[in-house]
Amino acid sequence: MPQNPQILDDGFASRNSKAIVLCSSTTPSAMLLHLTPHVIPLADFKEEQKMSCMETGGSSSFIHPSAVVHPDAILGQGVSVGPFCTVGPSANLGNGCQLYPGSHVCGHTKIGDDCTLMMGAVVGDDLPGSTVIGNNNLIGHHAVVGIKCQDLKYKVAKKYGMVYEIVAIQHALDLLIPKELIYLPGNECFLEIGDNNEIREYVSIHRSSHPDEKTIIGANNLIMGSCHIAHDCKMGNYNIFANNTLLAGHVNVENYTHTAGATVIHQFCHIGSFSFIGGGSVVSQDVPKYTMVSGERAELRGLNLEGLRRRGFSVGEIKSLRTAYRKIFMPSEGSCHSIEDRLTELEKDDELGQVAAVCLMVESIRDSFAEDRRGICKFSFGGEGGRRRLMGSSEPSGASETPTGGSGEAHAPSWDYSWGWGSTPTSGWGYGSGSGKSPNGFARGSGFGFGSGSGSGSGYGYGSGSGGAHGGGHGSGNGNEGSDGDGDNNNKRG
Repeated sequence: MPQNPQILDDGFASRNSKAIVLCSSTTPSAMLLHLTPHVIPLADFKEEQKMSCMETGGSSSFIHPSAVVHPDAILGQGVSVGPFCTVGPSANLGNGCQLYPGSHVCGHTKIGDDCTLMMGAVVGDDLPGSTVIGNNNLIGHHAVVGIKCQDLKYKVAKKYGMVYEIVAIQHALDLLIPKELIYLPGNECFLEIGDNNEIREYVSIHRSSHPDEKTIIGANNLIMGSCHIAHDCKMGNYNIFANNTLLAGHVNVENYTHTAGATVIHQFCHIGSFSFIGGGSVVSQDVPKYTMVSGERAELRGLNLEGLRRRGFSVGEIKSLRTAYRKIFMPSEGSCHSIEDRLTELEKDDELGQVAAVCLMVESIRDSFAEDRRGICKFSFGGEGGRRRLMGSSEPSGASETPTGGSGEAHAPSWDYSWGWGSTPTSGWGYGSGSGKSPNGFARGSGFGFGSGSGSGSGYGYGSGSGGAHGGGHGSGNGNEGSDGDGDNNNKRG
């Protein structure tokens, strides 16, 4: 019994010492004679096989008669190749691999043990280079893994010519039989995938764009449906990409990250470990370790507290990270004005500087400002969800947590001073209130139209001072001057 069957078309089956070859009934007789010395009807061949297992490498491996398996392909023990699958000449399938109907393995592709290719999955192509996949991976329905990148700078191999073989037919008549194509060499491109990954339906993962680079997927990742991982990306371990997460070229994703659905990540961005990206976000700059970002242009929203708890971070570690986060992104009056100074101050802190997680977060932020990096996502001074400001900018003058209450007219610190969500010291968006003293503007003690202050009034814009509610141009007064800040029905826009 031959080791590997090869199905080319229906019609007739031919057999030689190396492989079983099915040929079309329209194939010229000269071609049939050239291919093999013995031809049998396909129906007889199928009856003979009866969907039986065929001996491959000393162990039974099921290969469906309609599958095309090149005789030079290497199949391990217990391999199952379903109907209408193709396995190319340079393919290497490990033990226990399963190819469901209509899946294809092409080019220089090596697949480890116990991998599964669902219906319509395609792994590898005929470009120079290779695709290497580890053990126990699932490639979902119609996923495309290890194909040419979409980088326009990639130099693809070009067709140079065809080698023909001359076959003599009845005296002087010769027939040219195409034998092989000759290609001018293109760039080698590579993809490496680790173990225990679940790559779901319609995912596309491309090979590198340059022979000195590799697209790398680590181990134990879940990549949900319709995700895209472009050329030269580096992805670590234990990451979760929800549906339609799109990574452009050269993105670096560390470990234990989580993206919600429809996330888009710009080229060359770095996504730090244990971070979370909200659904529908467009990430155009780096995401530091342990943080959470979201937004149409993603902004820092605080620490990924739930993710840290789930990953086993201790209460003490989380507390230290929160303290460090506030020192960096929510500075108080008198603190260092430059980000670099704050990072250095944290590293020298007798307590926080000894916490490994804090040091890693500081390192992650500092590394983002290297010449070949994009900086970190936008964040807000004075709050985790406040007004957008670029990393590295200094705080606006007067932007502090010091209240500006008292009698008479109170002055707002600065328009640049941000607002926030919740009852943070900086603001009460919608439900913040002041008691006896209130700074003006979007700051502590000011409500958004319906916040109230005990004896000091409320501000819609710049707020008001105690005893002299002021709504001149930027806010609302509370009825008559000197009235309480009860938010009564007499409020009117200034």
